[in-house]
Amino acid sequence: MKRKFYFWAREHINSDSIKMLVLAVPLTFLLIQQALEGQFDWTAFFDSGILITFMLIAICDWIAKFVQRKVSENTEDSAKVTDDYEKLVRKYSVSDLVTGENSDHDRVVYPVECLWMRKGSEKIVFEDRPEKFYELPKQIADNSKEIMDAHSTSAVYNQINIRLDDIKLDPDKNQVVLHTSRTQYFDSLLTNRACDYVFSDRKTTVRELYEPGPFIKPLSVSKMSNHLGFNGFVLTSDKKTIPFILRKKNLSIAKNLWSTSISASLKTSYAVNRETNSPLAKNPLGAAIIGEINDELLHFPSKATISDKRDIREDGALNAEKAQNGIFCFYRDLTECGKPQFLFYLQLESITESELREFISKKNVKDDTKTDGNIVRFFSLDQLKKAKLGINKIEIEGFEYKMMPASIASIALFLQYLKDESANTQR
Repeated sequence: MKRKFYFWAREHINSDSIKMLVLAVPLTFLLIQQALEGQFDWTAFFDSGILITFMLIAICDWIAKFVQRKVSENTEDSAKVTDDYEKLVRKYSVSDLVTGENSDHDRVVYPVECLWMRKGSEKIVFEDRPEKFYELPKQIADNSKEIMDAHSTSAVYNQINIRLDDIKLDPDKNQVVLHTSRTQYFDSLLTNRACDYVFSDRKTTVRELYEPGPFIKPLSVSKMSNHLGFNGFVLTSDKKTIPFILRKKNLSIAKNLWSTSISASLKTSYAVNRETNSPLAKNPLGAAIIGEINDELLHFPSKATISDKRDIREDGALNAEKAQNGIFCFYRDLTECGKPQFLFYLQLESITESELREFISKKNVKDDTKTDGNIVRFFSLDQLKKAKLGINKIEIEGFEYKMMPASIASIALFLQYLKDESANTQR
């Protein structure tokens, strides 16, 4: 109780609240006295001199803060990471950027660098160093409070994440080797997630300090926190449609924008060996994929059943090994100073579109930090193939859906992967 009172007092007892109280008490006493004496007069009320003046000042101050918060809610993302995506493409012109082509054969270049695209049955292996933790550069650490204030309207919490230090291809062994360590999410909020936030000197940003261009530095020398994240496409069993989610307004990135079926960080709680809580578990990326599908799309406890009493865990696709084998790409999001991501594609074996729609709409949304959103649209593969892809929006059958460039690039990479898979099958 004392702990709760401490933090309540720290939040609510301040100069503004004291000022309102000091002004309100004598003013209330004056008004009650006038009313009891039958002398209450609205004219006299407004003539009550300095008390009314200060009260109006306090009210104006409250209104200003309210308006400022609403403005921040709608502009915070653009203050933290630039929305001038064409400028980013020019800035990193030497990097090998992802390109896409829409149904009108228009070419679009995205501020995204592809690190690896699956060509066959490559195996993903790990060189993990759980004892190694990322350290903030001193210049960022010295400005951490100022940068963290940029996330004032976001619901965030700290946790240990998996950092991707490097990725290497080993064609002789048909392997993709991931060199991983650990970082903290707050460190990512100070680096990748606020790389374009302008310091109080009005000229310095994390990007200009550490990733000025014309190419993005390799992961092995990057100064960013670089926690590994992923996007994914989940295909329903019956109509063969893919859900896209409208992200909530309190997330740390891409507020009120559409995203792929899954858009998440690689959570250590899913990826590590639970017995040791340190080294990575078997198929850690697949385990994280299944965990996020349950959190974001199904959001059911392990013993929950759907309308026909069939346990949702019976769907054979919800398997860590299958999910990890569904990873088809690793890329870096240059909007977030080269943050590493991977892409996966998973076909459900028994969960239908209507069931998935019901799961998403009935998710427990009390925990705002666990789910990204519960507004969903389903699109078929054919609709995606015919869509018009812009740099920050996708047009499907005449309707536009705003997305981050990395999300649009994910769709372009996904369509390219399907095209390559189809070509390989026909050979």
